[in-house]
Amino acid sequence: MKKLLLLLISALLFVPAFGQTDSLQMQKIIEVPNMSMSELYLKATSWLSRQFVQKEDEFEYQDRESGKIIAKYTFNYTSNGNAYRAKQTINIDVKDEKLRITISDPFEIVREDTSLNRILGSKPMVAPKYKPFTRYNNSLGKIRAKWRELMVSLEKEISSSNNDIW
Repeated sequence: MKKLLLLLISALLFVPAFGQTDSLQMQKIIEVPNMSMSELYLKATSWLSRQFVQKEDEFEYQDRESGKIIAKYTFNYTSNGNAYRAKQTINIDVKDEKLRITISDPFEIVREDTSLNRILGSKPMVAPKYKPFTRYNNSLGKIRAKWRELMVSLEKEISSSNNDIW
Protein backbone atom coordinates (compact mmCIF):
# COMPACT_ATOMS: atom_id res chain seq x y z
CA MET A 1 0.00 0.00 0.00
CA LYS A 2 2.88 2.36 0.80
CA LYS A 3 4.44 1.68 -2.59
CA LEU A 4 1.15 2.42 -4.33
CA LEU A 5 0.71 5.67 -2.40
CA LEU A 6 4.31 6.69 -3.11
CA LEU A 7 3.84 5.91 -6.79
CA LEU A 8 0.62 7.95 -6.92
CA ILE A 9 2.24 10.96 -5.22
CA SER A 10 5.27 10.74 -7.53
CA ALA A 11 3.03 10.60 -10.57
CA LEU A 12 1.11 13.68 -9.44
CA LEU A 13 4.32 15.60 -8.88
CA PHE A 14 5.88 14.77 -12.23
CA VAL A 15 2.86 14.79 -14.57
CA PRO A 16 2.60 18.60 -14.74
CA ALA A 17 6.27 18.86 -15.70
CA PHE A 18 5.83 16.51 -18.64
CA GLY A 19 2.52 18.05 -19.70
CA GLN A 20 3.88 21.56 -20.12
CA THR A 21 5.07 22.74 -23.51
CA ASP A 22 8.54 24.19 -23.76
CA SER A 23 8.66 27.93 -24.22
CA LEU A 24 10.81 28.59 -27.24
CA GLN A 25 12.75 31.81 -26.99
CA MET A 26 16.00 33.54 -27.83
CA GLN A 27 17.43 36.47 -25.94
CA LYS A 28 20.29 38.91 -26.48
CA ILE A 29 21.59 41.76 -24.35
CA ILE A 30 23.22 44.59 -26.25
CA GLU A 31 25.45 46.98 -24.34
CA VAL A 32 25.85 50.47 -25.78
CA PRO A 33 28.14 52.73 -23.74
CA ASN A 34 27.16 56.39 -23.41
CA MET A 35 23.63 55.96 -24.80
CA SER A 36 20.66 57.00 -22.72
CA MET A 37 17.51 54.97 -22.23
CA SER A 38 15.58 57.53 -24.29
CA GLU A 39 17.97 57.24 -27.25
CA LEU A 40 17.92 53.43 -27.12
CA TYR A 41 14.13 53.40 -26.92
CA LEU A 42 13.80 55.62 -30.00
CA LYS A 43 16.29 53.56 -32.01
CA ALA A 44 14.62 50.27 -31.01
CA THR A 45 11.13 51.59 -31.88
CA SER A 46 12.38 52.90 -35.22
CA TRP A 47 14.12 49.60 -36.03
CA LEU A 48 11.04 47.56 -35.13
CA SER A 49 8.78 49.78 -37.27
CA ARG A 50 11.01 49.12 -40.29
CA GLN A 51 10.76 45.34 -39.69
CA PHE A 52 6.96 45.44 -39.96
CA VAL A 53 5.98 44.47 -43.50
CA GLN A 54 3.07 42.06 -42.92
CA LYS A 55 -0.45 43.21 -42.08
CA GLU A 56 -0.36 41.04 -38.94
CA ASP A 57 2.64 42.94 -37.51
CA GLU A 58 1.75 45.29 -34.67
CA PHE A 59 2.92 47.01 -31.53
CA GLU A 60 1.05 45.55 -28.58
CA TYR A 61 2.53 47.71 -25.86
CA GLN A 62 4.88 50.67 -25.68
CA ASP A 63 5.95 52.54 -22.56
CA ARG A 64 8.75 55.02 -23.01
CA GLU A 65 9.14 55.73 -19.30
CA SER A 66 9.69 52.08 -18.37
CA GLY A 67 11.58 51.35 -21.61
CA LYS A 68 9.33 48.44 -22.61
CA ILE A 69 8.15 47.48 -26.10
CA ILE A 70 6.09 44.39 -26.94
CA ALA A 71 5.22 43.57 -30.54
CA LYS A 72 3.90 40.77 -32.71
CA TYR A 73 6.08 40.11 -35.74
CA THR A 74 5.35 37.89 -38.72
CA PHE A 75 7.60 36.61 -41.48
CA ASN A 76 7.44 34.16 -44.37
CA TYR A 77 9.82 31.24 -44.82
CA THR A 78 10.14 28.09 -46.87
CA SER A 79 10.74 24.55 -45.72
CA ASN A 80 10.89 21.44 -47.89
CA GLY A 81 9.68 23.45 -50.87
CA ASN A 82 6.56 24.76 -49.08
CA ALA A 83 5.87 28.35 -48.04
CA TYR A 84 4.88 29.12 -44.46
CA ARG A 85 4.30 32.13 -42.23
CA ALA A 86 5.42 32.39 -38.60
CA LYS A 87 4.24 34.84 -35.95
CA GLN A 88 6.11 35.50 -32.72
CA THR A 89 6.39 37.97 -29.86
CA ILE A 90 9.25 40.45 -29.64
CA ASN A 91 9.96 42.01 -26.24
CA ILE A 92 12.46 44.85 -26.01
CA ASP A 93 13.54 46.29 -22.68
CA VAL A 94 15.85 49.29 -22.53
CA LYS A 95 17.71 51.12 -19.82
CA ASP A 96 20.72 53.40 -19.85
CA GLU A 97 23.50 51.82 -21.92
CA LYS A 98 21.70 48.44 -22.32
CA LEU A 99 19.00 46.86 -24.40
CA ARG A 100 17.55 43.36 -24.10
CA ILE A 101 15.60 41.74 -26.93
CA THR A 102 13.66 38.54 -26.37
CA ILE A 103 11.89 36.76 -29.21
CA SER A 104 9.54 34.00 -28.16
CA ASP A 105 6.34 32.02 -28.63
CA PRO A 106 6.52 31.22 -32.34
CA PHE A 107 3.28 30.17 -34.00
CA GLU A 108 2.80 28.90 -37.51
CA ILE A 109 -0.09 30.63 -39.24
CA VAL A 110 -2.20 27.97 -40.92
CA ARG A 111 -5.00 28.86 -43.28
CA GLU A 112 -7.56 26.28 -44.23
CA ASP A 113 -7.43 26.25 -47.98
CA THR A 114 -9.34 23.94 -50.25
CA SER A 115 -8.22 22.97 -53.71
CA LEU A 116 -11.29 24.79 -55.08
CA ASN A 117 -10.07 28.02 -53.50
CA ARG A 118 -6.66 27.49 -55.11
CA ILE A 119 -8.20 26.80 -58.51
CA LEU A 120 -10.48 29.83 -58.35
CA GLY A 121 -7.76 32.00 -56.87
CA SER A 122 -10.05 33.13 -54.07
CA LYS A 123 -9.01 33.56 -50.48
CA PRO A 124 -10.46 31.21 -47.89
CA MET A 125 -13.31 32.63 -45.84
CA VAL A 126 -11.99 31.31 -42.53
CA ALA A 127 -9.71 33.16 -40.14
CA PRO A 128 -6.15 31.92 -39.84
CA LYS A 129 -5.38 29.36 -37.18
CA TYR A 130 -2.24 29.51 -35.09
CA LYS A 131 -0.33 26.29 -34.48
CA PRO A 132 2.44 26.48 -31.87
CA PHE A 133 5.88 25.30 -32.86
CA THR A 134 7.40 22.54 -30.81
CA ARG A 135 11.04 21.74 -30.30
CA TYR A 136 10.61 18.83 -32.74
CA ASN A 137 9.19 20.92 -35.55
CA ASN A 138 11.34 20.66 -38.71
CA SER A 139 11.01 24.41 -39.35
CA LEU A 140 12.39 25.42 -35.97
CA GLY A 141 15.90 25.84 -37.39
CA LYS A 142 14.59 28.37 -39.91
CA ILE A 143 12.77 30.23 -37.14
CA ARG A 144 15.89 30.43 -34.98
CA ALA A 145 18.00 31.56 -37.96
CA LYS A 146 15.54 34.41 -38.62
CA TRP A 147 15.63 35.35 -34.92
CA ARG A 148 19.45 35.54 -35.02
CA GLU A 149 19.23 37.67 -38.16
CA LEU A 150 16.81 40.05 -36.42
CA MET A 151 19.07 40.36 -33.38
CA VAL A 152 22.13 41.11 -35.50
CA SER A 153 20.12 43.71 -37.43
CA LEU A 154 19.00 45.40 -34.20
CA GLU A 155 22.53 45.39 -32.81
CA LYS A 156 23.84 47.07 -35.99
CA GLU A 157 21.06 49.66 -35.82
CA ILE A 158 21.65 50.43 -32.15
CA SER A 159 25.43 50.58 -32.53
CA SER A 160 25.38 52.86 -35.57
CA SER A 161 26.17 56.49 -34.89
CA ASN A 162 23.82 57.76 -37.60
CA ASN A 163 21.85 60.55 -35.94
CA ASP A 164 20.16 61.84 -39.11
CA ILE A 165 20.99 65.44 -38.32
CA TRP A 166 19.99 67.63 -41.25
